[in-house]
Amino acid sequence: MRDPLVGLTLDDRYHVRARLARGGMASIYIAQDQRLERLVALKVMHPHLAESEQFAARFRREARSAAKISHRGVVPVWDQGSADGQAYLVMELIDGPNLRTYLMEEGPLTVEQALDFTSQMLEALNAAHSVGVVHRDLKPENVLVDSNYVLKVTDFGLTRAISDASLSSTGSILGTVSYLAPEVALSGSSDERTDVYAIGLMLYEMLTGTVPWLSATPLQAAYARVHEDIPAPSDLVPWLPSSIDELVQTFCARNPDQRPALASEALAMVQAVENSLPPEVLSRRHDQPIANPSHSDGTQAVGVLGTTTPLPVSSQVIHTSGSRPGNAPTKKRERAPLVILIAVIVCATLAAGTWWWLRYGPGSYVDVPQVAGHTEVNAEAILEEAGFEAIVERDFSDEVPAGTVISSTPEGGSRAHKNTIVTLVVSDGIQMVTVPKIVGETRDKAETLIREAGLTLGKITEEWSEDVPAGVVISAVPSPEASVRHDATVEIKVSKGREPIEVPSVTGIAAGEASAAIEEAGLIASSSEAYSDDIAEGIVISQSPTPDEGPLHRGDTVSYVVSLGPELVEVPFVAGKTLADAQSILEAAGFTVEVKRITSFFDLVGDQSPASGEMVARGSTITLTVV
Repeated sequence: MRDPLVGLTLDDRYHVRARLARGGMASIYIAQDQRLERLVALKVMHPHLAESEQFAARFRREARSAAKISHRGVVPVWDQGSADGQAYLVMELIDGPNLRTYLMEEGPLTVEQALDFTSQMLEALNAAHSVGVVHRDLKPENVLVDSNYVLKVTDFGLTRAISDASLSSTGSILGTVSYLAPEVALSGSSDERTDVYAIGLMLYEMLTGTVPWLSATPLQAAYARVHEDIPAPSDLVPWLPSSIDELVQTFCARNPDQRPALASEALAMVQAVENSLPPEVLSRRHDQPIANPSHSDGTQAVGVLGTTTPLPVSSQVIHTSGSRPGNAPTKKRERAPLVILIAVIVCATLAAGTWWWLRYGPGSYVDVPQVAGHTEVNAEAILEEAGFEAIVERDFSDEVPAGTVISSTPEGGSRAHKNTIVTLVVSDGIQMVTVPKIVGETRDKAETLIREAGLTLGKITEEWSEDVPAGVVISAVPSPEASVRHDATVEIKVSKGREPIEVPSVTGIAAGEASAAIEEAGLIASSSEAYSDDIAEGIVISQSPTPDEGPLHRGDTVSYVVSLGPELVEVPFVAGKTLADAQSILEAAGFTVEVKRITSFFDLVGDQSPASGEMVARGSTITLTVV
């Protein structure tokens, strides 16, 4: 039957081309990223998981956490989303098989290649653990082998999201039985050492071609991990040196405290063992082909090697003892069913009680860690280690540095149900705002813009401006578009318009003094000249505008008239003319005539003073001597 997703385009971006594999929890597709024009791997969770709101929230958080990992040994998560309620991840498409397929084709690996593959996986884990991400379901199916034999680990964080959904709905935990650590089987708890345990089992498998307790049922295998030490690889491959046995058994110690606490410590141990082995051991491989049960490509709730199986928390495996039927007495045979029934009822009751205690009873309440003051990554890791899921809200803080937890709900130190989602309020640091563009705006609008930006209006000063109209902002401190603290104060300078200038009075003063007075006032002096019979030469006769006609503004012009003194006129020649004619000529020239008679016989002008040709002021008196 055709897969309904094939041929669809998710989020108008990822065109699904073909399905690669299908597991119990998700299907893998090849898709074309139409925006970036590249092929990607699309992992789509099955619809039944979408029914859990807890899974949806956990899936988003775990996807964000996985996206923080940057290492060549980790398949990068490029995007995440949801299509018709089905969560999906977008990852790099790797050209190569997973490690399960590789082992099925190659069989047991050489010691050198097994140790190299182990080192590569530990390097990837170290990168993940350093940002607070634990895988929890490492297995060959989750490790890809590219064409250059570079291993790439995938599905970081998804197991926790799926396992939490399973725990809330079925009371079971999910884990790949063949690689399940004892602490997971006992209580569902896990940390970095859980991943190291799985690495040890995978190293065992790469060397021997099988895993311990392969033929056991899932519950029997889980019980064996809790109560028995892992067998030494040399039990199956006698020529393997003791250093290999010690390495595997250290990684797979039942007590997590006896394992390497960090992937980097485990990596150093692998490298030390590899450096200690001679070439003939490193190049050797076990010649027995790998055991090959039916493997799956994904995560399923069935008990086969390499798949993820639901296990009851604190489940018990009950073994009965006794003689073979042919050797046992009749009474014992008759009592055996009753004893078994009672034992089953008692164990079932204990298991149910334990489950209730841990799930809903007092045992399900734990102390919320104190995470205020920790970085976001550290706080999430601390809560995760305590079994809590965290969601992050962000807020500004004037006191708490950016990236640091301000508070948590529930508060640290209180007790809460282990399934409680802890809300972390993480500081974004001091809130910075941009000073609005207020230069050139009116005062009222500038005040409004400052308050709308969350800033405080500070001192307002006013000053005259020849360029900025009255009531408009000239400048601001801090300057517009500067980034400032949210509680900063903005001071503004507002224009009063052009400065009025009183017109100086310059009438009656010397021309030079008049010019200096006008220019000192910020005005422009403009002079002209005129004759004046009353005002001495060089003295200002008049001005425009007068002081009463002001005020003016800077750069305006004051005009004034400077006296040239009286106007000089040439005295006409009137000697020899009749008195009447002489008087007429002189008066027409602007002179006043005074007559001095010697005789009246001829009535002719005999002499004149001033003499003709002299330059005298208009209106001067010319004395005529008449004979």
